[in-house]
Amino acid sequence: MLPLHSLGERIVVLGPSNAGKSTLAVALSKKLGFPTVHLDQLHHLPHTDWKQRPEQEFAALHDTASLASSGSWKATTRA
Repeated sequence: MLPLHSLGERIVVLGPSNAGKSTLAVALSKKLGFPTVHLDQLHHLPHTDWKQRPEQEFAALHDTASLASSGSWKATTRA
């Protein structure tokens, strides 16, 4: 098995609903010391049953999160 650090500083976790993507992303984040960015939280408005944000608002939030992560990122999304 490859050591976790061999995965690099940018890891994307993809999969279907309830597959454990967020759990895996948070576990990797804690283990490797990288920040976690949950794309669902950026792409959807809170407390709206998954209503999407306007594209420009999502893009701005995404860019801010990417810059704040100091060049390292992990993203989770629903497939």
